[in-house]
Amino acid sequence: MPAAFSATLRPSLFRWLAVLSLLVNAVLILMPQPPSVPLFPYEDKVVHLVLFGAPAAFGLLAGWRARVLLPGLFAYAVATEVIQGTLESATRSGSVGDLIADAVGIGSGWIVARLMARHTGQ
Repeated sequence: MPAAFSATLRPSLFRWLAVLSLLVNAVLILMPQPPSVPLFPYEDKVVHLVLFGAPAAFGLLAGWRARVLLPGLFAYAVATEVIQGTLESATRSGSVGDLIADAVGIGSGWIVARLMARHTGQ
């Protein structure tokens, strides 16, 4: 992101939002999940998309390097699915579908950040 764009959108705010969204992600991804009825079809995939899209978008808007942030988030997504798959839990399991939703979320976050940059003319 160009420096002017980052300065216009207050990178310190986006830095805090990125860190907060990563913390929320870690808690929600790794905590035991109580049984529930989904509110809509593919609710779990939408949640994964948001949980990985938010830190991607906020991190990029904070000025973090895409070539470091995006692969790092994907590696984290793979790690969380492996961890979920190896946990002795009846409520968590690793899933290729969840990993795909995580990757789509990361890509969506990148697109949102790019669109915001274009919209502000930066």
